[in-house]
Amino acid sequence: MKDAEPIEYTGKKYRKCVAAVVFNQDGLVLVGERVKVEGSWQLPQGGVDAAETLEEAAARELYEEMGIKTGKDENQVECLGTVSPPCEAGCYNVTSGWLKDAGYAGQHLSFVSFFSPHSLTPVLTGLNGEPQEFTQTKWMEFPSLAKSVWGPKQPAYEFASSAILPKFLMRLKK
Repeated sequence: MKDAEPIEYTGKKYRKCVAAVVFNQDGLVLVGERVKVEGSWQLPQGGVDAAETLEEAAARELYEEMGIKTGKDENQVECLGTVSPPCEAGCYNVTSGWLKDAGYAGQHLSFVSFFSPHSLTPVLTGLNGEPQEFTQTKWMEFPSLAKSVWGPKQPAYEFASSAILPKFLMRLKK
């Protein structure tokens, strides 16, 4: 699929990217440990295709990387909303790799939140022809994840945590 139009920021091109933030009833988020990077935990994420909304892209990435679909049945999640950080928080740079080779300075990371009242059973084999992204999953506090994620992504994760978590916790209290 063709990528969505890039975001221009400070004269550079950033690929549109989205992360899926899945909350459980305890207010924790579902994270995966990256393949080949032991101890590196992050949310399911990936690029936004040209014909996709952020919500559609997040749902697709969640399915491809963890085998979880949107809906209200068991092992499904309900979409709650989207947060797109401003470029100064959401854009992160890369110094090498395929993004650089494709002419991108990095990615702009948005976040779509989901909720599951059920226990989930992730499938980590990689679906829709995509390679496996994670070796295992766990539930984690969003602020702790934001502080421990790969350095260049921290500002985007911290912005999303501060924007999404309070709204989600208020929803839980209702």
